[in-house]
Amino acid sequence: MYANFDLFLCVLARVGMAKGLRAYSEPRLIKRTDDSSISFSKSTKATYSAIGAVLGKKWLLLFELQRLLFSRKINPIQLAKTHLNKSLSYSEIPNLEIGDANRSEAESMLSFDIVIPTLGRKEVLRQTLEDLADQSFLPQCVIIIEQNPNIAPESELAYLHSGNWPFQIKHTFTNQTGACNARNLALNQVEAEWVFLADDDLRIPQDFLRSANAFIQNEKPQAFTVSCLQIGEVEQEQTIIQWPAFGSGCSFIKASALENVRFDLALEHGFGEDADFGMQLRKSGVDILYNPFLRLLHLKAPVGGFRKPVNKPWHSENLSPKPAPTVLASILKHATPSQIKGYKTLLFLKFYRLQQNKNPFSYFRQMQKRWKFSLYWAEKLLNTK
Repeated sequence: MYANFDLFLCVLARVGMAKGLRAYSEPRLIKRTDDSSISFSKSTKATYSAIGAVLGKKWLLLFELQRLLFSRKINPIQLAKTHLNKSLSYSEIPNLEIGDANRSEAESMLSFDIVIPTLGRKEVLRQTLEDLADQSFLPQCVIIIEQNPNIAPESELAYLHSGNWPFQIKHTFTNQTGACNARNLALNQVEAEWVFLADDDLRIPQDFLRSANAFIQNEKPQAFTVSCLQIGEVEQEQTIIQWPAFGSGCSFIKASALENVRFDLALEHGFGEDADFGMQLRKSGVDILYNPFLRLLHLKAPVGGFRKPVNKPWHSENLSPKPAPTVLASILKHATPSQIKGYKTLLFLKFYRLQQNKNPFSYFRQMQKRWKFSLYWAEKLLNTK
């Protein structure tokens, strides 16, 4: 039993979404008794109850710490009362059953363009392309952005043009490195109804695109990420869920949803560009699902990542920013002030056990300096386009 309706909705959504429930806002579902607008309470008691029910006791303590640090307020009585309540056990809640929509036959076939940025992975990329050529349902076009930081006029990918590929290949060669720029160049060339953002080192099952097509026809998503694990990793999700993240190397997006969405070049050669891209999609009204039944093998080829160190302006300083300014830049773009404070607190607590300075006072002073340094560069990145 919950004290009010908004607390019930909060708990229902938070618990249910992890098990396959999809939560959307539809104000017309709430019947008004008069012409007044619907408003939800900001009761501190309800907040304690929600945190205790769905997140557990350690998050209650963290919430109290947040209130003390940033609001100079605490409520030990409410904390104690809520602490005695039993948290919900997620293991006792069954997953919502989803039929094998991703494996069923669709009524019609959509068109797909595959976007692949690549750098220094000639043979690995060929293997990925051979998997695409062996699909039971072929893509319309594979758009490849080949990067080479050396001022070399020749491509390493001669087989793109000499091979007999069963789909169109659009090949762009550039001396400018960076996955953000490469993917943007590719997105500007998309003509199909759907885009699959892929890494260049994937092994792709033969029925992958056919199953993705069927999933789209049945579930009508606008964007979704698929399972992309390395050898030995085990898929944790057991049903299709609304996903708070985004995978820039294993996701499908409806082309019409990409009109005003691109990878942010301020985050180039850093971390957080995929999360930022996902948040841009959500802010434009696109829901992102995660489909654990569509599975790829990620080879994590040895020649990968940034290939060679990329010098950032803060690397020349004696102080190392924490977190990476590109990560913080993405957070500043999309998080609320309260969320930023929560992220900062968690970062300070989690990083404490991973570093050598175990004096909590000097550690805190040091981390404050590193945070401010990261904040300076994050804001500079966002203001420099």
